[in-house]
Amino acid sequence: MTLPRCSVCGLHLELCACELLPRVRFDTDIVVVQHIGERNKPTNTGRLLVHMVDGCCVTSWGMRDEPFDASPLRRPDTDYLVLFPRADAQVLTHSLARPRSGRRQAFVLLDATWHQSSRMSRRVDVVRDLSCVALPSGAPSRWSVRKTTVGGGLCTLEAACRMLALAEGTERVKPLIRGFHVVTARMLFMKGMLATPEVPFEWSLDG
Repeated sequence: MTLPRCSVCGLHLELCACELLPRVRFDTDIVVVQHIGERNKPTNTGRLLVHMVDGCCVTSWGMRDEPFDASPLRRPDTDYLVLFPRADAQVLTHSLARPRSGRRQAFVLLDATWHQSSRMSRRVDVVRDLSCVALPSGAPSRWSVRKTTVGGGLCTLEAACRMLALAEGTERVKPLIRGFHVVTARMLFMKGMLATPEVPFEWSLDG
């Protein structure tokens, strides 16, 4: 029998973590370009990012009956960087992540499988024309509920946390990381990959 899940955190209703999730605001803007195939996946973390971060917006790509809405990527007062390790990507640093004087800085996150994200980075016109940055090497992903075909791959929410830590400092990102840990631990428990739904102590060292 398939148990009902929360439409936000993706967990079975008895494990729903929504009341434990923070609502935070950052100076850095985030635009999530979400492949339509991710919209209803319970393991999608782009939805969690939008739920937890004030001002984070999502626009969907790949619909057959609706045009892609590129308006969130065309604000005249904003500089955009795509967070994806395309061949021409620079490694992201604190200085690259900070806005220029009088401008806002926004990061575009591609919310899809690795293969889909690679295609989106080349085929979505407005995304293709933006500069790309890649995260520096770091710890392996905690989000092992979905398999990645690429070494060092991260889920959308993890990538956002590491980007924001570079842009604004680790302390500001800690509530977001803790919220991610709560959902991850419960999801892994739900799938029989952790013995309990509690966040493992060693995860507190993340960030």
